[in-house]
Parts: sequence; structure tokens; C-alpha cells
Amino acid sequence: MNELLEDPKTKQTIQNLQAASKNIAEISEFVNTMTKDEKLKAEINSTMKNLNTALEELTITLTNVNNLTTEQKSNIESTLDNACETSKNLRKFSEKLNKRFLLFRLMF
Repeated sequence: MNELLEDPKTKQTIQNLQAASKNIAEISEFVNTMTKDEKLKAEINSTMKNLNTALEELTITLTNVNNLTTEQKSNIESTLDNACETSKNLRKFSEKLNKRFLLFRLMF
């Protein structure tokens, strides 16, 4: 378990997920204060709940890793590589989205 948690890719994945969560939270807060569109508010709140649920599930999964065989651990490493790439893409997307909302905020 410690090896996986100390792995730079795992740390980077967690950092990317935290950054994406923070960006989405900022967007959610802005939308809640600036918009009257209840549907948009509900969708952003739903996105935040889903992201928090995913982070909780990731925590549970990492606690179960201690009981795995070597082969299973190598499969997980491969999956973590894929997840790391996905989290990088998610972080880039959330940063772009956050920049667009920043531009929108500056306009009003």
C-alpha cells in the first residue's frame, strides 16, 4: 500500500483530482452566486457530488490494495498509469473551464 501511495504517478493523480475538484468547486460557487438558472446549478452540484463520491471510492480502493497478489498489483499499476493520464486531461479541462468562467466574471 505504501509503495502505491509513494509512487509519483499516484501522487500526481491525487493532486490532479484535488485540483480538478477545487476548480469545479470554485465554478460551482460562482454559478450559485451569479446565475438564476436552477438547472445549471443542479447540474454543477451533481458534478461536485459525483467527484466527491469518486474520491471516496478511490480512498476505499486504495485501502483494499494491501491484500493483492503481485500480478494484481502490476495490473493496478497499469490502471494507475491510465488513470494518471485521465486525471491530467481532466485537470486541463477544468482549468480551461475555470478560465472561461473567469473571463465571464470579468465581463460582468
